[in-house]
Amino acid sequence: MSDAASFANMVRQRRKALDLTQADLARVAGCAVVTIKRIERGTLRPSRLLAERLATALAVSPAERAGFIRSARARLHPVV
Repeated sequence: MSDAASFANMVRQRRKALDLTQADLARVAGCAVVTIKRIERGTLRPSRLLAERLATALAVSPAERAGFIRSARARLHPVV
């Protein structure tokens, strides 16, 4: 599984575990619903600021926060 797919799955699973819709998450994180949809499809990487907002909205623990943000900011397509 690629980093993009892993991060996309992590966001989707956490969102669903918190019983949030994509619209709910977008509102709490301060972004557009289309942004959440693209993140969950693995076609968009959030900015560092949005990654931090997502971590807060998704109740990412302090111990996991740095890894979550690092994963969020990983490249979409590996350099060959």
